[in-house]
Amino acid sequence: MMLSRQKLLMGAGVGAAAVAGGSLLGPLGAGLGAAVAAGGSLLGPLLGRGGVLTDTASRALPVATDDALPNRADVVIVGAGILGVASALYLVERGLSVVICEKGVVAGEQSSRSFGWVTNHGVDDQIQSLAVRSKQLWHGMNPWLGDDTGFRASGYVQLCTSDEEILTAERWIESLRGKVDSQARIVSGAELAARIPGASTPWKAALYQPDDGCIDSAATTSVMARAARQRGVKIVASCAVRGIETQAGTVSAVVTERGVISTSCVVVAGGAWSRLLMGSLGVELPLLAAYLSQQRTTRVAGPQGSGFGGPAAWKQEVDGSYSLGAHSLGAPVTPDSFRLLGKFLPALREMGDEMNLALTTDFFRAMAVPRRWALDKVSPFEKARVLAPTPDHGLLDKAFDAIAQEFPVFRQAKIAERWGGIINVAPDFNPIVDTVSNMPGLVVAAGFAFGMTLGPAAGELVADMITGSEPKVDQQALSLGRFA
Repeated sequence: MMLSRQKLLMGAGVGAAAVAGGSLLGPLGAGLGAAVAAGGSLLGPLLGRGGVLTDTASRALPVATDDALPNRADVVIVGAGILGVASALYLVERGLSVVICEKGVVAGEQSSRSFGWVTNHGVDDQIQSLAVRSKQLWHGMNPWLGDDTGFRASGYVQLCTSDEEILTAERWIESLRGKVDSQARIVSGAELAARIPGASTPWKAALYQPDDGCIDSAATTSVMARAARQRGVKIVASCAVRGIETQAGTVSAVVTERGVISTSCVVVAGGAWSRLLMGSLGVELPLLAAYLSQQRTTRVAGPQGSGFGGPAAWKQEVDGSYSLGAHSLGAPVTPDSFRLLGKFLPALREMGDEMNLALTTDFFRAMAVPRRWALDKVSPFEKARVLAPTPDHGLLDKAFDAIAQEFPVFRQAKIAERWGGIINVAPDFNPIVDTVSNMPGLVVAAGFAFGMTLGPAAGELVADMITGSEPKVDQQALSLGRFA
């Protein structure tokens, strides 16, 4: 498993040890004492810094949705983020009737709060086929949908600070050869200088991928959702799924706050809420989340496309403004932090100072959330329509200072927006896309640290699994069973 500061920012960033979204799960596990004994040195000092979860306004471009809840559908999808919307697009293309139920608004939480890189660099070797397939789908997304999703193949550079890093980049490029299509190469000299004009550091070289790109986090999923509705997908917002009913152990219906939808297939793509919903069904998802902080500046004549080097990470938006990522994440300690600490200890040790653990009020908020509820009563999902952490302004100030030091042109920029987001990950940092063997008809797509990069291919994979088509990527590394 490869972890780096660059990996913290991809898609939405990555998490590690503890968090809220996946930790909205109530009481401390029986292994609390052992977990504390094993990880105590890693849990302190708890500085109490970073964000806390709060009800917040959506960043996403508004989308018109459906008022009426259908009586039945071939597939019901829980969650209108990038995973849910992409899955719906590929399913309706194959002739299935699809309903998306969203507790809040389209892309209101994770998908509109991502960093928005589209790159396979930093992605685990086991899911390279998924990442590369997704890049191919992104390249064809605008013409397929007949609309501008905001995707641009603007290229990505990973700046190298030493000969050792150059060698590491060369080895990574070589490792892709013969396995996946790759345009990755090493650039230097005038070609590199043209991509990073005005850089303060005399960079020797960089890993460059010209086919990498960016999306507009606030608009992309909304544009895709609009296209999905035009193709016949029903999207019902402010409609939380409370649970799933079965007959003879097989999915038969979805119970929502507005009523029941008969169906034989459900896709749980609820982002940070997937662990809670699946747990209520008796299915354990070993997912934790982390808080990330992001910011967008006004327009300047800065570096091209997207990139990472030293403490600076950037993404040039379509309008010439820039999104800038912080170099570390916040991880509030919650009850689930202890329940899953043993599984996440290796990742936490490797992350080191890139993960800021903190004991905040989110611990007590998480303890108050029930793990089970009656389907005719209000569920936890109805009490948190759009939930996000507050941004860590101190961390963002440091990130802005770092990019301005490397590219002095940013001293002319102003901060236009700051926001916090949640990402949830599995212990190996790879997502879960799989059927649930003991509940036929139930599919889960969760744990995406690279959600915006992988979204299209993951949605296509969900459609392949449901329709019995031959998968176009290797699904083994995405299986739920790998945690058994």
